[in-house]
Amino acid sequence: MANIYQYPLKIDRDLMDKLKSIADEEGRSVNKQIEFIIRQFLKSYENGNNQ
Repeated sequence: MANIYQYPLKIDRDLMDKLKSIADEEGRSVNKQIEFIIRQFLKSYENGNNQ
């Protein structure tokens, strides 16, 4: 089994609605879309800080 950490996320309803819409367009669940966005951010952050 994968090493999965569960975290309860409180998020603005309008933001969640937009996220759901994008996740549908991308063929992902909202959870997988959030994970995708976080991975993209971390990659960008690490590349920008030469880590």
